[in-house]
Amino acid sequence: MIIDSLENKINELRQKLTEIVQIKGGFIDEEVILISQQLDKLIMEMQMRQGKRKKL
Repeated sequence: MIIDSLENKINELRQKLTEIVQIKGGFIDEEVILISQQLDKLIMEMQMRQGKRKKL
């Protein structure tokens, strides 16, 4: 299912973001910001898909 795939990608990016933040020592790093933005997009997409599914 698409939502399961999105959830897996979100979890993978969350883990990657956590690791990168620890390595870089904070949130003010270009790589951290890019991963965070990718994560935001995936979360928004999942929320939209879940909202559509509830309407059905």
